[in-house]
Amino acid sequence: MSSPPSPEMQESVRIIDLAVHLAEELSHLALLSQTVQEALSDCVFAEPPDEATLARLQSIDRIGQGLADLTRLMGLFQSRLPGETMLPRDVVLAHLHLRELADRIVARNRSDRPDILIARGEVVWL
Repeated sequence: MSSPPSPEMQESVRIIDLAVHLAEELSHLALLSQTVQEALSDCVFAEPPDEATLARLQSIDRIGQGLADLTRLMGLFQSRLPGETMLPRDVVLAHLHLRELADRIVARNRSDRPDILIARGEVVWL
């Protein structure tokens, strides 16, 4: 019979689990970037944007592509990480400023993880 985990281990997160959560979050952000890009494409402006504005709006596509690449890179890390390496939960949380992001990435278990989905067309004010 194994002994219960120490308090330090209960307050730790496996690095491989953290990598999985990070990949999911990056993928979600890439989809949000695509949604923003599509929403801007659907906007009707009184005057067409000038070339400089269009060039700046193109950066949204670059953000989405970068996030998609980072998602794939996290997948590579997941396949190479040792399974039982742990990080203290408070160290991970100290590096995250957004509470909802921290809750999603370092949730105590998957059932505690809040849903990320937002209904199409729903506006969420920050």
